Amino acid sequence: MNLEELRKKRKTLNNSYDNVLESMERIEKESVRVAEVAHNSRQILDDLDRRFEEETGLNGVDIAFLFFATALQCIRQYWLSNEKLRFKDDQAASKFFKKYAPISLLGPVPYDAFKKYGFEENTGISGANHRYTTLGHDPLLGWIFGTANILSE
Repeated sequence: MNLEELRKKRKTLNNSYDNVLESMERIEKESVRVAEVAHNSRQILDDLDRRFEEETGLNGVDIAFLFFATALQCIRQYWLSNEKLRFKDDQAASKFFKKYAPISLLGPVPYDAFKKYGFEENTGISGANHRYTTLGHDPLLGWIFGTANILSE
């Protein structure tokens, strides 16, 4: 090897050495940062919780209620999925429900009661949109309010 080749090799080794040292310094700094976070994790989490409550206005009870309501919705969607109560046609549905429902529950539903009882104000509820604006069509509350609506006719 001549002198020029040795100088090139030395320069390459120095660059490689510098890169390795730089990587080691980055790893050391990151390790120190992770150790500080791990050491102060309780304080950091408490601070995040406090800031979340300040920003959203939700406290621990609200969040517990939110998760409980979400769990209930998931359970409802699993138990009362659309596939479980699907019928070929309306006659099949009527035949199925006649076995389990009293005869008074099988009549028409009075969703237009506002007009029937003489209310003149426009409520915005009609046959086309009442499913989205009334409790009688809620998947769970509908069992109570829908039944009460039918029985009150």
